[in-house]
Amino acid sequence: MRAMASLSQHKQNTGLPSEAEPNRTDVRRELRSLSISSTGSLGGFLGGCCEFEHHHCFFLLLRLPPLVADFSIVPWCDIYSSMVYNVSDIKYEMACVLYNIGALHTELGAMDQRNTPDGMKISCTHFQCSAWAFQNLRDTYSQPRESDLSPTLMTFMYNVALAQAQECILEKSMTDNRKPTIIAKVAMQVVEYLRTAMKNLAHGKAQDAAVADIVGSRQLKTWQRYCEFKQAYHLAVALLYQGMQAEEQQKMGERLAYYQAAVEKLGEASKMAKNLDNKDQITETLTFANDVMAGKLTAAQKENEFVYHEKVEIIQTDLKEKYSSKPIS
Repeated sequence: MRAMASLSQHKQNTGLPSEAEPNRTDVRRELRSLSISSTGSLGGFLGGCCEFEHHHCFFLLLRLPPLVADFSIVPWCDIYSSMVYNVSDIKYEMACVLYNIGALHTELGAMDQRNTPDGMKISCTHFQCSAWAFQNLRDTYSQPRESDLSPTLMTFMYNVALAQAQECILEKSMTDNRKPTIIAKVAMQVVEYLRTAMKNLAHGKAQDAAVADIVGSRQLKTWQRYCEFKQAYHLAVALLYQGMQAEEQQKMGERLAYYQAAVEKLGEASKMAKNLDNKDQITETLTFANDVMAGKLTAAQKENEFVYHEKVEIIQTDLKEKYSSKPIS
């Protein structure tokens, strides 16, 4: 990573008294420290987030940009091309720090296995902080379209981070045995975040080409495959719980339709998973999900055939969001 970090709320420039304003030595020290931090020694540690946030706050408190105009700014490495370069603009330094805050929070959020309620909450918070960093970078320190910090990429990462946070909310909802309709809505919000992320990448041929030029066609295809797989999987989960809700309401024909749709969508996800990394872990999850969904479908088919004889209804998957994740600092 180049440098990643997060804050969920933009801290305004309140300004320091003149005697408290940082001098050239202070700025050199901060930039030197940031250069050391960006080499990766902080990766994987929560303290890294605090370190990057400290640097970001320091830059925010600089009231006189000309103060650092003649400085040799620290070098940065392009995330995708590995090209090293300098940009003599303190706002660019702040943008890089913000990106590193977001990326580091994303890494920390993914590290936890989320086997406990606390783990789910901590991971969710990390992803929400990450979303804020990418959003703030895009809105406050917008970079050129051809940059690896371009608005298109930051919007994509913002939505993916929210989708990951929403997954944590989904897992917590399932663990807490919330009502099926609530779980279905939470799952559908994961799908919507991923759809939005994909639409942003593919919005217009010119923009899509620009993204491929920045990250490379291979990386772009990898992102697309993962997003498509996760959309299919979480839509299957949403359909499963909609079927369970229909069962509670004694709508047996509707229940059968939802279970059929869930199994079909899970089948699509299984086909997509063949082109992904971490196949063993993904296959294990899909096998378990298939056992649950196929079991419910088989039972629903038998009961409807011999007991209820209800018409299989046309299903609706448009669910309004429920407990959707939001960026935080």
